[in-house]
Amino acid sequence: MEIKLVGWTTGSDKLDLAVAANVDKSQLSHFSYLCEKAIKEDIIKNKWLFCGDWHQTGKCGMPVLELDGKVGIYLVSMRYWGNIMAECWNEIEQTLKYDYMDFYMTCMIDKEPKHCEEEYKF
Repeated sequence: MEIKLVGWTTGSDKLDLAVAANVDKSQLSHFSYLCEKAIKEDIIKNKWLFCGDWHQTGKCGMPVLELDGKVGIYLVSMRYWGNIMAECWNEIEQTLKYDYMDFYMTCMIDKEPKHCEEEYKF
């Protein structure tokens, strides 16, 4: 199973495109790990910063992943997204000071994240 992050999108109208829809339930844990690995690598590489509320409703807040030639979005709760961001920013800054509360809702960001310049088009 190979998963690639292929872009970011505004996903409130794309919930039917959830990338996990066609994954065998026995593979779900491994699938989630691979999705998050691809997402975290992109966040760390580019130092993206946006919170859980942006992930769910902001422009380009949802990662678009490709699995076996099919693309779909990866949507999680705001708190879970906060945890993903905390893990990434702890690695970026080589610290342990962040937890999900720092990123789950209304982060202090001045502008749209840079990755929003080119939204993934389905």
